[in-house]
Amino acid sequence: MVNAELMIKYGMYDEDIFLFCEETTLGIKLKSKNLKTILILNHNYVHHHSVSLKKSISSDIERRKISLNSKLKILKKYYNLSPFMTLIVKIFFKLTLIEFMLIKACKSYLSKIKGNL
Repeated sequence: MVNAELMIKYGMYDEDIFLFCEETTLGIKLKSKNLKTILILNHNYVHHHSVSLKKSISSDIERRKISLNSKLKILKKYYNLSPFMTLIVKIFFKLTLIEFMLIKACKSYLSKIKGNL
């Protein structure tokens, strides 16, 4: 939850960021104005992560790509990542995407093997 007046005053969400990391950009903007967040420990809620997102973008890999792209935009825009570090991060993110795809493929293969036993 966020104070709507502060959110409007200090920039809302970043329009360059799509679906992932919106809260991060808002937090960066508020922190730059020396505002603080609080953690309420005596309340909780259930967040059904990505329920609506999965309806519009069914591919886990596509959702992962969008997430990594949002993170890269945050690093470049809010942390002034140098061109060299941008290249390093892009390579790292590509490797994490390959890892994700390999894990998915292995899980799929293993589930098929278990189904044939």
